[in-house]
Amino acid sequence: SGVQITRILNKLTASDCLRSGYTSPVFSMKINNALVSQSNFSVTGAWVVEGTGSDTLQISLGHSTGITLDLSATMDASAEVIWGMQINNTSGSTKTVRVGFPYLEDLKIGTTANMHYYFPFQGGWCGKKEYELGIGYGQRAWTQLISIFNPDGAGGIYLYPMDSTGELKTIMLRKQNSDGAAPTVYRSLLGYMDPGAVLPSREGAHATMYYTDKTIGTSGSMLLPDAVIGINSGLFQTALKSYSDWAHSTWYQHQPMVEWLKTCFDIPVAHDNAGNWGFENGFHPGSSYISAQQSRDGGLDHIIQWGGWWEYSMVGAYGADTQPYPWYKNNIGDYEYSQTWGGLTALTNEIDAIHAKGNRLWIYLSHRPVWKLSNIGLAHGGYTGPGNDWAYMDSPGHYSEAWNGPSTNYWSMCPAAQGWQDYMSTTAVRILRDTGVDGFFLDTAAEALKCYNPDHPHNESPAQDAATFVRKMRDAMKAENPESTFQTEFLGSDYNAQYIDASWVQAFSYDHPYGKLSDFNAYRINFFRFMFPEIKLAEWGYDADTYDSGIKRTFFSGIGRGRTDFATTAQKALVWETNELMRENYDVLAALDPEPLVPTLQSGVLANKFSTGSKTVYTIYNTNSYPVSGTVITVTTVPNTHFMELLYDKAPLIQVNGATTTVSMDIAADDVLYLAQFQNILDVIDTPTIDVYITQNLPAPRLQAIYGTDGANNKMTIKLFNNDALVDEIVVIK
Repeated sequence: SGVQITRILNKLTASDCLRSGYTSPVFSMKINNALVSQSNFSVTGAWVVEGTGSDTLQISLGHSTGITLDLSATMDASAEVIWGMQINNTSGSTKTVRVGFPYLEDLKIGTTANMHYYFPFQGGWCGKKEYELGIGYGQRAWTQLISIFNPDGAGGIYLYPMDSTGELKTIMLRKQNSDGAAPTVYRSLLGYMDPGAVLPSREGAHATMYYTDKTIGTSGSMLLPDAVIGINSGLFQTALKSYSDWAHSTWYQHQPMVEWLKTCFDIPVAHDNAGNWGFENGFHPGSSYISAQQSRDGGLDHIIQWGGWWEYSMVGAYGADTQPYPWYKNNIGDYEYSQTWGGLTALTNEIDAIHAKGNRLWIYLSHRPVWKLSNIGLAHGGYTGPGNDWAYMDSPGHYSEAWNGPSTNYWSMCPAAQGWQDYMSTTAVRILRDTGVDGFFLDTAAEALKCYNPDHPHNESPAQDAATFVRKMRDAMKAENPESTFQTEFLGSDYNAQYIDASWVQAFSYDHPYGKLSDFNAYRINFFRFMFPEIKLAEWGYDADTYDSGIKRTFFSGIGRGRTDFATTAQKALVWETNELMRENYDVLAALDPEPLVPTLQSGVLANKFSTGSKTVYTIYNTNSYPVSGTVITVTTVPNTHFMELLYDKAPLIQVNGATTTVSMDIAADDVLYLAQFQNILDVIDTPTIDVYITQNLPAPRLQAIYGTDGANNKMTIKLFNNDALVDEIVVIK
């Protein structure tokens, strides 16, 4: 009857993790596209290998098709079991094998209805509603981790493959509260990524990571990456940390973020069809640029983005009515400087003017579409022949031509085509060198796509092709200007994130299930930013109904923001205020060891911790529909420090209890505060005058005094900055 797990006991909580009366396999398999039952495997051997500090269970299994398995489970004193699998073909014919590994079904941790899950859609979804979810890792699922837990104290279980190559997988989860229930199904998968109905339809949680089809020749074998199944006592922080620690200790490497990017949180989507924050009239009406004119002084716009900045020499080739957006003009792909707006000279002058106001500029490139009648489209589009044809085929013989408009107007280029990779890299370098722009928004980049075009070669793994594209781009840009950066629309995966400076997050945007915010926003954070803090993230945007929640989620997580074209005046003001507060604290928000969801003392109050060692900020979110007052959080006592709430500039009440300090605050309903723990650097003597002393030697100190803070005429806020990071703050009430 194969191998079945008959019990999973969480010793940390003394809780069983399987539904009573049910067992779970540890893998799911299709052989030649037929789902194979576990009961059809026979155990041909089982033994234990004793080691120092760990023991390994070895199991050999056979199947009538000639496929055999070598399965192992290594156990030690930790809360994780490491599973291994090798698949062997002992038959006389080639076999196509597709495997889900690790695989668990019929999980029940505490009450089924309150069983929550973390699912790795982009920045992460977390909820408890009944769903069947299927998303591709390497496309819209950015990690390989699933965590299932019960916040009522029953603990949790998590699983992930220890794959360090970025290999495509389908991350699958089904949560069902009763046997007869019908969960909402959301499977956003390309055809070759969909393994079909492989999860059971009954009460419980069922989860796996399904690899794509693999061909194993006669007498051949395939060794899968090891897989982790672990348990935890609390929520999901243990799972996040386990995955992050494994990645960082074995394969994940990211160049340090450039300093100027650390300070940027206002990253509006400035394509002129969207309209954003002063760019409502576009940035080049008629024959002139007005972006610098409309941007704010003092660097308050952080990073501006431009859409269709290039020469539109081919406009009208297909008729004006075929233009889907004003920034997608006909010859996208050549990226020549617009003579209509004054050529390269006018462009560089405009960029210089933007820089003079302290703002940065990313301009738009796309890693896929080119206009068919552009020079690059004519030379390397579809039907141009072997070696020349860089176009993407989404199925054998079928070119993908649609791109936000008529299907006949665009070629989609294949990210695997080496000529296209080199063209985009050299184009980016040319523009950097000519214009002094700060970098690029690279649309749709980093998602792995399987291309069927025989006229150019492909890596066996589409994920490697996607990673090669962004790595080449970044290496070429950094060689030209080490301070240059680029942002992608998607990361595709944590593997690709190694080679990307910044990315949009669209976990709460667009075509996801209705009710997505309430369904998947249980803990109000962007999970990915805590697992991989080396990359700059910014939420693309939300809809008008969820805008307030989006502002607070990004502020709580300490990440950037995008669209505000449908924001109210009050919402814009809050975004701008909180953007600047995050900028003042960019040093801690860029720290590489942030802690999500540290304990608090109030029900419904969440907190994250960011620290540089000398300064700590707790982002605190009252998710309740009513205000809370009193003790909120207990922290470690640090001598010669003090606390200040930074959004409203108010010192909280504290009680020092030896090694710990309790902080009391008033927090309005659905509000987020920033609680800072500063070293005592400022000394203020309040006499008839206010005398301010800096008691430490700082490399680049700057004092700022703000009178009448929050409309109080008797209140002065005194801030001390070092290298533009806030290092101390004191409020004086006269």
